[in-house]
Amino acid sequence: MKQFLLLLFLFFFMLRLAAQISLPQVQANFGIEADLRTNFFNASFLNGNDDWFSAGDPGTGIFIIDTTGAAGIVNGYGTNPATLNYSFIRNMNYPTSSVVNNRLLMDAVFVRDFHGVDSTVFAAGSNKNAEHPSIWSTPISQSVPAKNEILDVFMHVRRDGPTGADALWMFGGISIENTKGNRYFDFEMFQTDIFYDRSILGFTGYGPDAGHSTWIFDSAGNLTKSGDIILTAEYSSAALTFIEARIWVNKNDLSIKPANFNWSGQFDGANAGAQFGYASIVPIVGKVFYSGLQSASNTWGGPFKIVLADNSVVANYTAGQFMEIAVNLTKLGLDPVLILGGSTCDRPFQKVLVKTRASTSFTAELKDFVGPFDFNLAPKVKLFTDVPIFCGVKSVSNL
Repeated sequence: MKQFLLLLFLFFFMLRLAAQISLPQVQANFGIEADLRTNFFNASFLNGNDDWFSAGDPGTGIFIIDTTGAAGIVNGYGTNPATLNYSFIRNMNYPTSSVVNNRLLMDAVFVRDFHGVDSTVFAAGSNKNAEHPSIWSTPISQSVPAKNEILDVFMHVRRDGPTGADALWMFGGISIENTKGNRYFDFEMFQTDIFYDRSILGFTGYGPDAGHSTWIFDSAGNLTKSGDIILTAEYSSAALTFIEARIWVNKNDLSIKPANFNWSGQFDGANAGAQFGYASIVPIVGKVFYSGLQSASNTWGGPFKIVLADNSVVANYTAGQFMEIAVNLTKLGLDPVLILGGSTCDRPFQKVLVKTRASTSFTAELKDFVGPFDFNLAPKVKLFTDVPIFCGVKSVSNL
């Protein structure tokens, strides 16, 4: 009887957990239901709901991605077919670190990826997570399987209020070519100015510790320096099944009890004897720190439309073609303002690399990638001086 009750408890616990991660939600006033429309939520109009783009639905909700030039880009697909495989990037529709409708908007990015045969994929072989980025190999030109082919990437970070005391949320989205079977992807966030150089078919600007930046702890388990983060997501053919958070650490620090989160038992470096690698973490209180869904059939694809691998342009996603995730970084224990102090305008990371993987294994072969792209760059400042050139050491100029 006791065993039966235990199994029954576990069954209902798993049902509750599945509901928590796969039900449509609004977090920090941003809709997580795998569509792109403001003032629209879970297939119905909802005044005030923020999202990636506006389809013209009335309401006070804002769209987060700059859509400047969208009509011209879509028209160009017809008049100049060569542009069908052009990549482009759009940033947030507001200056970085803006407070809009009582939410602090850190930044947002939309990237249209190259598709078909190109060099922004991982070469066939053994490119893996946790390896030194300098040994990741990319081809002169190569295609990837359709279920790994990235079409577009979305990312947005905001606080659920106007100050650093409010919860920090990361929202991510990815659309792919084919929806058959399970799909696996990563959002990897770097502290350094990592860069993909197409001229050498390789990555530069990586971190100092086996190609990454390490999270540093004091003896009491408090974080004293932030490092690289990776969020890995897994979708079955029907729904999101799992998101794992990992941080880059020195293996020796796994003996320390962190003050802000718990270790969850996984560690992978470049090889079995690696000193540095990605260690998995979970919140101290409660296990569920994320949610996510995939698109229903005929989900609107936004003002830039969708360009498929065969260069056809369509207006709507098929079922499961667009996947969306939300991660509460504060609950996870990775909010840089709360754990390290500093300004709410400080960048939680500098670059983002989005990748697809062949299977559920963290170290499965990497397939396609987008980025690395800048995130939360401070806006440029225009300065004018009455003496633009100094000659001598005693000159004075007014700004």
